[in-house]
Amino acid sequence: MPRKMKVNREDLPEIVLDVAGRFAAREGLRGVAMRRIAQEVGVVPGSIYNVVGDIDEIVLRLNARTLRRLQEHLRRAADPQGKAAANTLAFAEAYLDFVAANPRLWGVILEHTMPGGEPIPGWYAAELDQTTGLVDRVLEPLFPDEAERTRTVTALWAALHGLASLATSGKLSVLNDDDPRDLARLMVTRFLKLDDPAA
Repeated sequence: MPRKMKVNREDLPEIVLDVAGRFAAREGLRGVAMRRIAQEVGVVPGSIYNVVGDIDEIVLRLNARTLRRLQEHLRRAADPQGKAAANTLAFAEAYLDFVAANPRLWGVILEHTMPGGEPIPGWYAAELDQTTGLVDRVLEPLFPDEAERTRTVTALWAALHGLASLATSGKLSVLNDDDPRDLARLMVTRFLKLDDPAA
């Protein structure tokens, strides 16, 4: 039985996300379950369904919150007056740092899929676009062609994700003893064909 707890309807969404976030940070996607969240909050599952939505809605809202935190982390890493190459390298390092600090929360974003192959909601797609858009804007001086820039952003995200996944899983040391940040700098420098990253 859920413990008795007075929760205002207006406050319920944020409380649910706080609880889901704590479970996800400790256990990843498998830790986010409706009955468990309801019990911790002190309400019946139906109350959460009515006010917040089903478990997929909760996960998407939680993921959007994580993406907004990443966006802020990336913005702090960039120098508004800095050059594109230097900011791209700063973004790469900031991304690795964020994933290293939040491995299970980031894993929820990567592991969750919509049931039955349903498309993700438009509002969540917009949040993803906001995140990749930061990188897109930084790369624009280096890749003025939009189509080429879009492919470059996708390739960089994929490569950095692979590096971050190996590093956070402890498997990178099997391949190399270098600092993941050094490898990220090497990868971005070679990918962008830079002689001087700060140039």
